[in-house]
Amino acid sequence: MPSERWYVPSSEEERAMLKVQFDGDVLGVRPEGPITREDVATLTRAADEYLAGHPKITGVMVETRTFPGFASVGAFADYARFIADHHARVRRLALVTDSALAPIAEFMANHVVGVAMRHYPFAEGAAALAWLRSP
Repeated sequence: MPSERWYVPSSEEERAMLKVQFDGDVLGVRPEGPITREDVATLTRAADEYLAGHPKITGVMVETRTFPGFASVGAFADYARFIADHHARVRRLALVTDSALAPIAEFMANHVVGVAMRHYPFAEGAAALAWLRSP
């Protein structure tokens, strides 16, 4: 995904485990290690800044070869709060990963949270991006 704007606080740049960027109307999320509370705060700020000027986020693309998990229970709770607060303003979600947990996440997103989500193998990021942007 071409870089438009990275949301990584300068003081946290070396430690950030979650890279967040918008490519037009698609939010790219790349976990690079266990997700921290600070990572979720960065994700929340990026989404809120975008949504301040737009009615919805067209798509969110989460790319990670394997799911790294959460650094703490607090980080997971913050992430759950982020989902609860933002899911209604996200049109589609693509999970691009080879993780064995992907089918569970896809089921939860589609049937519990109510977000249209598709799983793509890690090598198929271009197909995921095309689906996110399709009508």
